[in-house]
Amino acid sequence: MTSFYSRLSIRNHVILLAITMALPVTVMLAWLQATELQRVRADAYADVRVVADSTAASLVHILRDHENVLSRIAERPLVRRMDAANFDPLMGEIMQIHPEYNNLAVRDVQGNNIYSFRPNPSAPDVARNFPWFQEAVRSEKFVAGDAFLGRLVGRWVSVLTYPVRDGQGKLNGFVNTPLDLFKLNERVFEHLPANAVVAVVDRTGAFLLRSKEPHAYIGKPSTARARQFSAGLREGTISTAGLDGVVRLYSFVTIPGVDWLVVAGLPEDVVFANYRKNLMRTVVGGASVLILMLFMAWRLGSAIVRPITDLADVATRVAGGNTEVRAQPGGPSEVAAVALQFNHMLDVRRQNEDSLQHSEAFSQSILNSVSAEIAVLNHSGVIVAVNEPWQRFALENGLEPGTLAPLTGVGANYLQVCQPIDDTTKDRDAANARSGIQDVLNGTVASFNMEYPCHSPKEQRWFNLSATPLVHDDGGVVVSHTDITQRKLAEEAVREQTETLLAVIHSASDAIISVDAEGLISLFNPAAERIFGYPASTMIGARLERLLPERPRSAHQGHLQGFAHSQVTSRQMGAGRVQGLSADGRMLELEASISQVMVRGRKVLTAILRDVTERVHTEEALKASLREKEALLREVHHRVKNNLQVITSLLRLEVGRSDHAATKSVLTDMRGRIHSMALLHESLYRTGIFAAVDLAGYLKQLATQAFRTLATPTDRIRLQLELDSVQVELDQATPCGLLVNELISNCFKHGFPEGHSGEVRVALHTLPDSAQVRLVVSDTGVGLPSDFEVRRAQSLGLQLVSDLARQLGGALEVGPGSQFAVTFTPQAVHQAVSAEGIK
Repeated sequence: MTSFYSRLSIRNHVILLAITMALPVTVMLAWLQATELQRVRADAYADVRVVADSTAASLVHILRDHENVLSRIAERPLVRRMDAANFDPLMGEIMQIHPEYNNLAVRDVQGNNIYSFRPNPSAPDVARNFPWFQEAVRSEKFVAGDAFLGRLVGRWVSVLTYPVRDGQGKLNGFVNTPLDLFKLNERVFEHLPANAVVAVVDRTGAFLLRSKEPHAYIGKPSTARARQFSAGLREGTISTAGLDGVVRLYSFVTIPGVDWLVVAGLPEDVVFANYRKNLMRTVVGGASVLILMLFMAWRLGSAIVRPITDLADVATRVAGGNTEVRAQPGGPSEVAAVALQFNHMLDVRRQNEDSLQHSEAFSQSILNSVSAEIAVLNHSGVIVAVNEPWQRFALENGLEPGTLAPLTGVGANYLQVCQPIDDTTKDRDAANARSGIQDVLNGTVASFNMEYPCHSPKEQRWFNLSATPLVHDDGGVVVSHTDITQRKLAEEAVREQTETLLAVIHSASDAIISVDAEGLISLFNPAAERIFGYPASTMIGARLERLLPERPRSAHQGHLQGFAHSQVTSRQMGAGRVQGLSADGRMLELEASISQVMVRGRKVLTAILRDVTERVHTEEALKASLREKEALLREVHHRVKNNLQVITSLLRLEVGRSDHAATKSVLTDMRGRIHSMALLHESLYRTGIFAAVDLAGYLKQLATQAFRTLATPTDRIRLQLELDSVQVELDQATPCGLLVNELISNCFKHGFPEGHSGEVRVALHTLPDSAQVRLVVSDTGVGLPSDFEVRRAQSLGLQLVSDLARQLGGALEVGPGSQFAVTFTPQAVHQAVSAEGIK
């Protein structure tokens, strides 16, 4: 059933569209005018409030001035004495200064007249009944009375009173003056706008002041309506008709202290005059625009309908078989564009057939560029297109060379390939594939994906099958096969490596423990179970501190955190030992290595711990044994040194007792040789190191003491030492000491006859690029004969020196002058071991 709008003509649609477009504009204009009216009204009320506030402020200022005048009068001494016979003459001057005062009088609290500028004041009993007098007595402060018709002058006044007090502040009476309301009216409304009406109403509702026709209103009661809307309110606004029937916006405020109500009004016709003119112009302009829019819509509709009618006639002729006819572009640009497109549609109809063939070829080329094997199935599962990788795979796996595999070509139903025959694994995979593809065709799943093996006689293969919906009106699915053999083989290799690693971890003899960044154990191998005595099931997830003694626990945790936050990836075993705590409470000595790696974004620390508790106990026992042997060896060297010193002392005594020079010389030489051996044993005793001797230190001490023994006070001979630090064994240190002792003794005997001066030089140097050392003893004395040969020397000392050089593994070399040198290779010094050196 067609709607009313669908039956309208295009021209009527355009007109309706114009009206529809004009309607929001009209509503918007109405809303804007309503908003403007609210703004104008708010501004008008603000203006009226300003008039009311300014009038109230003016009245407050005037009353404050009169209060100041009356207060100064009340403070005059003559006035405060309340002496009717002798009153202050200032009162008359004030009356001349303030013509708005109809009288100026002073009465006591009983109403008795003390002073009155005008004669014949009211009697006390009459005055006491005046409202202004009663209010002055009650308040004892400045009072401005309501409208009051003065008896003495016959004019409407407001009686102003101010209290008069004596020196102790006691109330004696009042100064009062009737303020002429007509003169006050002129002063208050002197600068009032011409179109404004302002009135002041007293507490009884009577007019005190009025800007318009004051003589007709002052003293008269206000309207009942005015009293009604202002009752109980101190300020407010209202729109209503005044006494003259003119509708005005009124604002009223109350003057504090006197409670007079100030009412100000402005005529609405004046306030809203500009708004009403703008409203009229807006209405006229809007109506004109609406009429113009309707006219233009009618013209536009006609311009559109005419070329559309022509286009419909051409379409009718084309439908009748005249394919050569073409529409004439005309009318609006959109309609002309439709005519051009209609003509173009006829021109490209033949081209569409060619484009369709090209599109099919293009789609096939895209399919062929994909490396995966792809087949496109229709909604029934029939293959409608395949790519070249699919065809190659089908040829490679055909039953016979050069033939496609069954049901893999275009036109075959691929779902039949997945039809299971029996319950083998291969057929179960085929059934799963068929079910998944069918679910995608039915739309029950968005896509389907599975991995399956497809081994050939030559190799093992795995494939990934995915099925995604074909976006087409007739439906269908795109089936993709991807060879994932390499990935599967890599996964298998990773699995084998993982199993191998686990086997290594479980078969390792050292404990292997892994913890996370929070110190929770994630790996605890069998060796760790054996060493610590805890089963892995209880330690996985437990804190590492459980395996540590209490005292070093916090320090160990700090070291572990420091390593975790460092850039070091590993620390090898042997750098130090840590202590552990077994399940039965035994202290364990452990050597540890540690490493850290990131696993899936989390840091994992792995420690390899080796139980060296028994080895540590063995080392402790070895230390004790070594300490005992060291003590024994130290005592042996000490006793040998003491015995040699006793022999030296005995030889010194024999030298002293003998008178034979040759005997003394022999005994002296023997004493020097024995002393050199004693020094060596003393050095070993003091250092406590028995396997190695610092040859430089030993020779320095030996040469110095030999020099002191052989030199006399009259000798002018110097000793020069140049000794490199060389470590030798005891077997080489002894001949070195004897050799130096003999050569220094020889220098003193033969190199420096009586009176000669010079120096004796002992040098020990390691030879560059060699493991040998060179020991040289020389002097600057008289020197050796030119034909001197060691082998011919008859001296026992030189023969001994030659033997000692050979004992060192070298040969004695005689140089120019008096220089003897021996070059030898220090024997390998075994590492000195002591109880303190065992770690």
